[in-house]
Amino acid sequence: MGKAPSQDGAFFVGGHLQLVLPDNAWTASSGASYQVIANNRAGSFTNSFAAPGARQVWNVTNNLPWNSKGEGASTADPDADGMVNLAEYFHGLNPRVAEAASAAVIHTGDVAAVAVRYRVNPGAAGVQSRVERTADLLSGSWTTNGLSAIDLTGEWSGWRSVSMPISAGPSQEFLRLIISE
Repeated sequence: MGKAPSQDGAFFVGGHLQLVLPDNAWTASSGASYQVIANNRAGSFTNSFAAPGARQVWNVTNNLPWNSKGEGASTADPDADGMVNLAEYFHGLNPRVAEAASAAVIHTGDVAAVAVRYRVNPGAAGVQSRVERTADLLSGSWTTNGLSAIDLTGEWSGWRSVSMPISAGPSQEFLRLIISE
């Protein structure tokens, strides 16, 4: 005896399989939940599940464990390119392909400022970033003062630019990008 398809094309022997979604459509970042109800001659089973978050979807899309363990952890670096998964997720890169060098560029087209341009994944929910500066790496004193950020458009769409004015102050300045969950 063969299996009969249910209305949605799934196969379930001798019973009924139902997927209950909320009234409003959910996306990977909405945090909605769904319910699975299975019934057959032996009885019924009901279980509720949370919709996967954007990070879980990114992990699975990039063949990493969905639960952010092992190679899927924020601090893991499966492609050994020096960029951890959290940064790869934020920049919209593939954690299985060594491409860290394509995440940021220095732009010095303006003689009055230097800018750092970096990729931003618009779907990277739950991640914050900021660029900080210091004139002395030993002092440990970092600030965002004097920096301005803009999201770029056109050929640089999907990138953010942070510029720092060049002044008669310190002869050297250092910038860093902080990414956090």
